[in-house]
Parts: sequence; structure tokens; C-alpha cells
Amino acid sequence: MLDLMGKRMTGWKPLSVVSAALLMAGCGNSNDDHVLAKHRGVWVQQGTGNLWQFDTDNLRRFQYNNHGCVLIETHPYKDLDNLDEYLKSDKSTLTLTTHATNDWVFTKQSEMREQCKPKQRLSGDDPITNFEYFWHTFNDYYAFFELREIDWQAAYSAYRPQINADTTPEQLANVFEAMLEDFDDTHVSLTDDKRFEISGEGDTELYEDLAWLMVQRHGDDWEAHIEQAYNNQLNAFSEITNLYLTDKQLTRYENSNALGWGKLDGNLGYIRIDRESAMLASEETDVDSFFDVISQAKQDIEDTQTLMREVMKDLADSDGIIIDLRVNDGGFDGVSLEIARFFNAKEQTVAYKQILNGDYQQDKQALTLKAAPDQAYTKPVYVLTGELAYSAGEVLTQTLKSLEHVTLVGEATNGAVSDALDFTLPNGWTGSLSHQTYSDLNNQVLEVAGVAPDLSVPVYTTKEVEWSSDNVLDYAIQALGATPSRGFDLTSVDQAFTLEIADMDIPGVAVAVIKDGQIIFEKGYGIANLETNQPMTVHAPMNVGSTSKAVMGTGFMQLIEQGLLSLDTPLAQMNLPFELTHPNAERDITLRQLVTHTSGISDTQLYNCSYYIHGTNLSLYAQGGHELCEETTLTDATEFYQAYLLPGGEYFTDDVYIGEGSVPAGSIHSYSNVGAGLAGYAVEHLLDISLVEQMKQNLFAPLGMSNTHWDHTQLSEDNPKTPQYTIDSEGVARYVPEFSYPTFFDGDLNSSAHDLARLLIAISQGGTLDNVRVLSEQSVATMLSVQTDVPTYWMDTQGLFWFWQGPFVGHDGGDPGTHTIMTYNPYTKTGIVALSNAEDGHYGDGSNMLRLQTHLAAFYRAGVAHED
Repeated sequence: MLDLMGKRMTGWKPLSVVSAALLMAGCGNSNDDHVLAKHRGVWVQQGTGNLWQFDTDNLRRFQYNNHGCVLIETHPYKDLDNLDEYLKSDKSTLTLTTHATNDWVFTKQSEMREQCKPKQRLSGDDPITNFEYFWHTFNDYYAFFELREIDWQAAYSAYRPQINADTTPEQLANVFEAMLEDFDDTHVSLTDDKRFEISGEGDTELYEDLAWLMVQRHGDDWEAHIEQAYNNQLNAFSEITNLYLTDKQLTRYENSNALGWGKLDGNLGYIRIDRESAMLASEETDVDSFFDVISQAKQDIEDTQTLMREVMKDLADSDGIIIDLRVNDGGFDGVSLEIARFFNAKEQTVAYKQILNGDYQQDKQALTLKAAPDQAYTKPVYVLTGELAYSAGEVLTQTLKSLEHVTLVGEATNGAVSDALDFTLPNGWTGSLSHQTYSDLNNQVLEVAGVAPDLSVPVYTTKEVEWSSDNVLDYAIQALGATPSRGFDLTSVDQAFTLEIADMDIPGVAVAVIKDGQIIFEKGYGIANLETNQPMTVHAPMNVGSTSKAVMGTGFMQLIEQGLLSLDTPLAQMNLPFELTHPNAERDITLRQLVTHTSGISDTQLYNCSYYIHGTNLSLYAQGGHELCEETTLTDATEFYQAYLLPGGEYFTDDVYIGEGSVPAGSIHSYSNVGAGLAGYAVEHLLDISLVEQMKQNLFAPLGMSNTHWDHTQLSEDNPKTPQYTIDSEGVARYVPEFSYPTFFDGDLNSSAHDLARLLIAISQGGTLDNVRVLSEQSVATMLSVQTDVPTYWMDTQGLFWFWQGPFVGHDGGDPGTHTIMTYNPYTKTGIVALSNAEDGHYGDGSNMLRLQTHLAAFYRAGVAHED
């Protein structure tokens, strides 16, 4: 189990156990007269296995479970002079004030537990003893077996037979790791402090997305790159967020980096809180003892008061505040409550907490928020949340959510809310587990589910970096009545790109920006035809590559709405002129799988060979020097699909089907041009129609897309298709002959920036434009919603060809000589369409496309900033 990302801060010790706690040097009185001697007796904290024994000389700390008992440490009173400051006791109860979380309550016992008596205590390296103690510790005290769907008894049955007297420490650690890897709980851990550290924590969605990307880039070596990629991504998010601040950077108090603040456009305040510990420090440091944890928590609460008074002094006159908890590593509940106090006018209950495990079921304890020490800030507050908020960060999130003037926006927090209960095995290995439940005011348990936002908005998605945007921050600013302009406007962005394109190798680009259902800006830049020097316009038709798939998907949805088509139709029932079955007969290939890239059909290298120069059977790639490709290729769709998909065919190879056909259809998401083209081909055969004519009459004509056609020869003679170019390594634009491919519908549409902008507006408005409806609102919602339960990784949601990446929905496209962007963000109600008549990815280094994307991001930001 990897222990890399998305963890709560580990510099502080959890307050679960009084573990190494009491190691405080100091001068003491004689033991008989020591103030701690008044607590003589045996005390047990129920539901934790913590047992303290005060005698005349020492405090002994034990931990026990149903299997046995371990003496953790013996502390002479002379080393614990300051401990009594935090203790009080009567005849039956001992209470420890932790400051970090709720008080610990111990109950007095009439005598020492039998298993904790000297001759019964467990110690040493015996593997069987340590296994049994480990298993029973979790069995007695872990709170979430059912919630996290863990069969702990089955784990015992599976792993206990693997342990014997000869089991080595390494083998034992490996068994424990296997037993913990499915917990998906950041508070579950085990270490020997030297050779290994095991975590039960699961991977976050961001981590999984980046891991997938690293696998694509680095193959089996992906783990060597994932940590750097993860940190780079978080740094990129942070840098973008800072661009929203009027000073472009956070204000800090002295050297503290736990919390920063600043001001946003529209007289709004911004507070980012990264942790709830070491509040006035530049970094967290390891704490060696429990006693130090108590004193640190107490000091942190005092420091939080100092810090928050400074923050609120700066932001008191703001019209609203945005609190950013999206990346929060946790800390002390006491600090969380202290921060939230400054927004609370009266004392109130904000959550409930209880020990709830196999050993003990405690009555729910109210988590109480005190009123602000000064004037409470009660103007509107938006809190940004996400899965990288842990533990005390989640307590802060829940506490703020309980306040009437606070709105949570984003995604649910991590769901690792419980305090961490420390434990020690007989061999000295130490670990932690979750033993408590937190619940909200509606008695909903927060573990696993996390604190849910009031408004669900995607958070920290990789696509946002491409568009230089912090989407949930944009949303919150707009919700507070302001505009996240960041200094962008269409006039300055237009002027900058006009100058820039003259210095780029791309001949021409057409751009359209939409906002609130209108094209608010559109313009052509550079040259459309290098031979005639014809200027680029927004009405110039260009091949749009794979953006064709989204347009085809819209046509499919019209047929579905009319009751003529079902996505669950098996390919075998679609009247193909040949019989096609997946090599793994477990499941039939369906139309749904084709439109969601889950059919198992892949694009092999021979797919590229099928690109042919229009009017000939010459392979475009062969002409471009690709040695794998024959000089000529099949151009007929039926002949090609038979040759490519059927064993024995001219283009059939073992990798035509994922896993050489061993993986059933509908198992893996893998982008497939051949599969997409086959979808269009199959629908035509099923319904005996021409999709070209169907979409021309029912989609393009109603939307006024007069410069859009699947067949470029059918475009108006007055406005023919724009030539296309590929940029070589020297920056020279080389003409690309007109080409097509037998898969046709996967990318051969021709359209203009203006026409695609009209289509995008219609989709953004639920299927209507200029009082003309091409789809029902429900059909649009269906088309854009999840259409497969197969994990999609870089596509956050795979719809009917359309797909989401974070808050952006659409479909981009690329082919030799073409580059297309079509994307829309419903949270900012802003979209952008851009068509280029050149690319530099085939023979160049891609730098022109990167430069272009920077300017397109500026156009998008100017659209977000635009006000009527």
C-alpha cells in the first residue's frame, strides 16, 4: 500500500492514547508527597484499552484488549510535575483536559485487570502473540468495519494460518500490511519507526488521476514520478488561486504558513487554512510526548486567537468572506473550534462525538462552539471544501456548516474524521486506528461520507490548470455577487493574441467565446489559406477532428428521443453486413460501449494507415513516411471494418481487442476512434438512414450551422473548406492534402467556430437556440450524464461521446493539420470554441499548441470576467 498522498499532517501525535505522553523532565518532590499520588488507583478509559495506574511512586500506562495487556511505559512522578495541571479526580472519575480535543474520562477500578498483572502481561517478538494482539486491538476498538465494508473475521481466517513461530518480522509486517490495505482510512497505521511504515489510507481521486497519467507516460516506472507530479499539481492550483488575490499573494502573520489571507475583487475576503496545529510556525515539528501535545494544543489555541484577530481586523469591512479548506491536513479540534468562534454570535452545538466500537458504546457528546471573543463576523461566508480536507479540517468544515450564514461549496471532505487511537504491540511496534464517530446535527455519521457541501462543484481538477482557473473559487465569488475578473477583458486579450499569432508558426485560428447563452466575442486571426493569403474568419469551415464525435452524439440523442434508437442494442442486432463478435464471448458489444469507449476495440498502429488522400486510395501516413503503412489502403467502410476487426483480416492484429481479446467488452475505458466510427456505421445500418442527411436536416439547419457538413465537397463554393497544415520541426507550415478515413464519423466533420459556438449554446441551454428546440432538456441532461460504470480516469464523466473534465464539458479534436477546442463550463456559464488550421504535434514539438492554449485560457478568463 503506497503511503504518499492526501495525508493529514504527521508532525503531531494523535491524541488518542496517552502514549509516550508523560515524558516531561523536571524537578519533583518526594514521591510520597507528590501531588499525583492523590490519584492513586487503577483507572480505565472505556472503549480505548487505556489503563493508568497511579501508585505512590509512578504512573504506569497500559493498553489492553480481549487477548492481553501491554505495559507501555512507567513514569516516575518526578518527571511529571506539570501533569496535575490537566488532571482532576474524585472517588470514581479521573478527567484529563487535553485542549486538543474533548476531555478524556477514566473510571476507577476496584483492582488491576488480571491480564495486566506482572505475570500475565505480554511482551516480546513472538509472531503469534503479536498477531493475536494486533487483530484483537482492531476487533475491540475499530469503529467502522461495517461502514468500510471490512470483514475482520475473514481477515483472521485468511491470515492467521500464515503465522507461526518461525515467521520473521518482515513477513509479519507484510501480513499486517495486507490486512490493512483495504481500510481506506488515513487514521489507520502501523510502524516499527525504523524499517517500515504501513498506512491504511486510500488514494484520493486526484492521486488516482495523476497515477493513471504517470502510467501512460512512464509505464512500470510510474511510482518514481507520482509524488513529484502530485506536489506539482497542488503547487499549480495554489499559484492559480493566488492570481485571484488583489495582491497576488497571501498575507501571513510572522512566519506562520498554517493560515494565510487576502482580498479579492468585489470587496471580498479570502482565508486559506492548511492545518489546525503549529499555528504560528513555518512548519510542523515532531512532538515526542503526549504531555507536549497537550501544551502545544493549549498554545495553538492561544496563537489562533492572536492570528484570527489579525485576520478579522483586515477583513472586517469585507462584504463576504471565502474560507478555503480544500487542502487541509488536520490538527487539533480545539483549534478548529477556536477559528470557527470568530464567525459565531452565540454558543451552540455543532456536531456530536462518541466512542462507538466493539468494546464500548458511549452516549453522544455534544461538540459545543463558543461565541466569538469579539464581534462575530456574520456577513455571508462561503467555505470551499474537498477530499483533501482531513480530520480536524473536517471538524472545522462541519462546525462552519452549522452556522446559518455559511454555505459550503465544492466536494465532500475525506471522511477520516475520528480521533486516532494509538496502540503498541508487545514487540514495540506502534500504530493507530479510528475508534470514535462524529455525526452532524442530523445524526448523519461523517466518517467515510465526509462533510457534504451545500452546493456540489468540482474541486481541483487537472483541466482547471489548462484554463488558468480555480472553478469553485470562481463560483463562490459569483455567488457573493462579485465578478472574478483578475484584470482580464476581451479587448486586451484580443490585442495580445493579434500580436502573438504573428510570431507563431500557426497560419490561422478562429475563436468564439460564449457567455450566458450569447456569443460575446468571435474573431479570426492570421491566414486561412497560405497560397491565396486569404484571412481567417470565424465562418471558415475546417476539419474539427474528434469534436465530430460530440456532434454525432447529439445526432444519436435526437434518434433516441424519437424512440428510434437504444444505446443498449447489441451490435449483433444492428444489421451489419458481416458478423462481429468480441473474442471474449462473456458479453456482447453494445452501442453504449461504442459511444463510451468501453467496447474493448482499440486503435492499433494500422488504424493510422487507413487515412487516405481524398479521391485516391493512397495512405496519407505512408505518403508522410510511416514505414509501417502500405502505399495504398482500403477506403470502403465495410471492407475496412471486416479487415480490421475480424480474425484473418488484412489489418487484424492481436491488439485490435484490449488484452488480446481476453478482456470482455464493457470492462475497460480506452478511447477508440475505430469504435466511434463503427457506432455511426452501425446506426446507419440499423435504421437504414444516412446520418449525414439526418444531422443536416435535424441539427445543422435548425441551428443555422450553414458552414457545417460531413462532406467537405458539399460546402458552399463561396466559402470552401480551409486548407490544413502541419508545422515541422523547423517551424515551417507544410500543406496536408485533403484526406478522409473509412471510419469517417469518428472525425471527418467540417465546421466553423461560429457554427460550433451555436451548437454549444444550444447544448448549454438545454437543447434550444433562438426559440428553436433540437433536443429536450432531459435528453441533453442524459447525453451529458454518466453512461458507463467503468472507471474513466482522465474523463471525469463519460457521457454519450460528450465528456466532462472537472467543470468543463465538451469534446476537443485533432488530426493532421487541425486542432479544435469546444468546451463549456456551466458553473461560470462560459464556453470557448477555437479552430486552428494547423498543428505541430506530428512533426513539430507541440510548442505552438501550448502557446495557443495559454491565449485561449485568457479568452476564457475574459469571458468569465465579461459583464453585460
